[in-house]
Amino acid sequence: MEIAIPIVLGLIILFVVVIVVLGAMARNANEQKAAIEDPRIETLRYAVPTGQDPAVLMAALKHARHEATSEHSANGYDLLIACPPGKREEIRQVIADADTTSLEGTGPKFDPGPIRFTDE
Repeated sequence: MEIAIPIVLGLIILFVVVIVVLGAMARNANEQKAAIEDPRIETLRYAVPTGQDPAVLMAALKHARHEATSEHSANGYDLLIACPPGKREEIRQVIADADTTSLEGTGPKFDPGPIRFTDE
């Protein structure tokens, strides 16, 4: 009985921590989606080439302070990127510079070719 109380308290604390972390992740995802869907900001759609991990591109864009998310498409993945006025070429360069296929940077170099958004 003496051991049961600390175990139960530990499980309750763990449960609360998990709930707080999941709530923070959900809020962050909602903020990203809101930024991308903001009607005052252009949304770029970029078809991720086969062989490229969309997470690599999303991490590079986040590092450059651009909001982006990915979604499944008919040919793999598309990135949806919030593009403030005058930032299209900067975003294009961030994507071009993300030349690895994995987040660890250990994958082969990747040449995506010309970076074109679906509206071009």
